[in-house]
Amino acid sequence: MSQRAFLVVDLYPSLLQPEGDHGNVVALAHRARRRGLPAEVLVVHPGDDLPAADVYCLGGSEDEDAAMCARLLAADGRLAQAVDRGAVVLGVGAGLAVLARSFVDVRGKRRQGAGLLDAELSLADLASGPLVTRPNPVLGLPALSGYEHHRGRVTLGPAAAPLADLAVGVGGYRRYGALTTD
Repeated sequence: MSQRAFLVVDLYPSLLQPEGDHGNVVALAHRARRRGLPAEVLVVHPGDDLPAADVYCLGGSEDEDAAMCARLLAADGRLAQAVDRGAVVLGVGAGLAVLARSFVDVRGKRRQGAGLLDAELSLADLASGPLVTRPNPVLGLPALSGYEHHRGRVTLGPAAAPLADLAVGVGGYRRYGALTTD
């Protein structure tokens, strides 16, 4: 009996990902394979069928492209249905903005997001440097580390919970009006 492939969907790369975010998609599939799971990557463009997947990925983009992507996803509704069924979605950079209720672009204009994440995104001073997390204990994850380089700040609504708090770094989300870096 063959095992079903772990499916990673690279969502709308024709609108998004000028920053090389396809690497996140490739890395997720690679990590699944390293754990003995057959894995596939499927690129989905606007208008294509949206298959059931293990994870959907949205990468970075320019502001106009992010706003267009959010409009398309909201109008289409299929990703929202997948999220309602428990789908996992990874939003990187502007991909996170696309998923939110709204975001502020680099010109200070508030844009409508797809509304799949109970969050509002704004801009602040540049955060650039290493980061280390204290993951949300409910998720059972180890500490995560990486590098941040962004101006985005996220204010979570009551229906959203953060992946982690930060032990080191600025981060991108606010809880109860203050950055959670303590």
